Amino acid sequence: TKTHRHPSFYAYFSLDSATISNEVAGHAPVITQLEPGELRTSKGGFNVAERNKSNERADTFVVQPLKSDGDGFQTPIASRMHDVGIIEQYTGPTMRVYSLGIASGGRLEEHTETYDSLVIALKDSNVRETVAGSAPADWNMKAGDTRWIPRGTTHSELNLGSAPAALIVFEFN
Repeated sequence: TKTHRHPSFYAYFSLDSATISNEVAGHAPVITQLEPGELRTSKGGFNVAERNKSNERADTFVVQPLKSDGDGFQTPIASRMHDVGIIEQYTGPTMRVYSLGIASGGRLEEHTETYDSLVIALKDSNVRETVAGSAPADWNMKAGDTRWIPRGTTHSELNLGSAPAALIVFEFN
């Protein structure tokens, strides 16, 4: 990238393995090896240029919350689920992040979102979402596709695919 500023905290991850050089003026470059879906965070507050040192394209995502101050998260991540795995990756005052794996035929029971959520597919996934009072909608997501789920949404999810769905979820309070 060209040199740019991250004024505050941010998180980033890659869809595939990647080697990134983070270059801040006046400092030695910091080389970061990212594994697929592995979340990294930074306090921000500096100008940086990032360079792909991999032999392949680096599909990286950077998520920076709009608010830097908050009261944290009062409710747990998990809802009632069947054949689903959740791994918490980060929790801060305004954002928390977790990986969500849903086995083929696995499901999250109906629940109401307490926080705004950004869902990003880590690999191709086919998930059916049923929102209370609406017809089901299929998320035929390619790796890197996103979904926004506003707080207050009451819904359930079912993995229709023959392989596990792999998602990363960012919640904002």
